[in-house]
Amino acid sequence: MLSSDEGSRCTSVASVAGSSSDSMPVEVTEGRYGTEKVSKRAKSSKASKAKAKAGLTWRRGVVYAAGSFVVIAFFATIIAVVAYYESEEEVLPALAPQPPFPSPPPPSTNFSLTVLSSALANPWALAVLPDGSLLVTQRGGTLLRLSADGMSVLATLSGLPSVDAAGQGGLLDVALDPDFATSPFVYLSYSEPGSGAEAGLSGTAVARALLVGDALQGLSVIFRQEPKVTGSGHYGSRLAFAADKSLFV
Repeated sequence: MLSSDEGSRCTSVASVAGSSSDSMPVEVTEGRYGTEKVSKRAKSSKASKAKAKAGLTWRRGVVYAAGSFVVIAFFATIIAVVAYYESEEEVLPALAPQPPFPSPPPPSTNFSLTVLSSALANPWALAVLPDGSLLVTQRGGTLLRLSADGMSVLATLSGLPSVDAAGQGGLLDVALDPDFATSPFVYLSYSEPGSGAEAGLSGTAVARALLVGDALQGLSVIFRQEPKVTGSGHYGSRLAFAADKSLFV
């Protein structure tokens, strides 16, 4: 009988109908969530052993079947591969021996070197002006304008930045603005000496200025390596403009 309280539970023990040898006590629980029957006796030892033996036999059969399948698949794969290559040998014609690669042609000697000027001191780069004359940087820090044939120095330009002319450093590349006809800017890369706390150090810098006659005016630094470092090598400094006028250093 259930108590009037919803939370109370009542337990009684009954015997499952059947033969006296098979009767099995169960626990009957009633409450607010219904009635449950839970076995209180484990199965007999004989039945448990029989079930375990049947399960072991079944598992062994699965293992044997899987192993047999793997072995058959392995040998079937080998037979298929051998048959494939035998068929390929029958279908493909024998390849003729290939001739050796030809030797590369000898380097062309159809050029000559002409010395335009031997009066320059460590020339590093040049740019061709619209009138054909040449702007030539000298690593010591000077920018020259030469005649179109390169044999005459027409002018030494003024308005250049200070450079650290040591080792591989100094006044390095020179380039003209892509719109030089309307914006006559000249771009220079160089090794810039440090000052103040960076005295004795140097780093790559790029500046640009307007070319007015034989002078650079309004020089401004547009790139500066930070921080500056010791040593006097590996400044890089080549200048190149892309089609969209981006400047690469």
